Amino acid sequence: MMIKDILNKYQGANDALVNTANLFTEDTFFRRPAEGKWSAAENIEHLVLVTKSMVVLFSKPEVMVERWGTVDRPSRGYDEIAEAYIKATNGAGKSPERAVPQATEPTQASQLNKFKQMNEEYLKAVGSLTESQLNTCQVPHPFIGNITVKEVLHFMTFHISHHHKAIAEILKGLN
Repeated sequence: MMIKDILNKYQGANDALVNTANLFTEDTFFRRPAEGKWSAAENIEHLVLVTKSMVVLFSKPEVMVERWGTVDRPSRGYDEIAEAYIKATNGAGKSPERAVPQATEPTQASQLNKFKQMNEEYLKAVGSLTESQLNTCQVPHPFIGNITVKEVLHFMTFHISHHHKAIAEILKGLN
């Protein structure tokens, strides 16, 4: 899959999530659906935190190489990455502490703007990488081990879709 196609799929997942998030009222956007379950706002804050860490990494490919080396194998596709995650977590991985939402923006609009801004930064950071870096630089994933940057791009799309489903379920429970 070409990088342009991967990023278009990523942007589509983002747009779908934002469209669903905009269906919440201000109050319900921040309300947890049950004890121990994240609100729509917290799901989005989690995605912001994860995306921010990728922006930092992608802006310093030399650090990725220094810390985790390079790989000499073809990057896996979206379905393979999604399957690896689901197999490793039974579809419900526990977020690493650094990606657990601690505080959200004070309003729904500001939370969604933060999400959109972080995704713009992500796309810019990805755009600064070469095709070679996308396929050879690797980073550790907490559940599926070291994955190439291109595999990260697939995972990020899957991850957004995963949280979009959670947000859609919260919304469904309100109706």
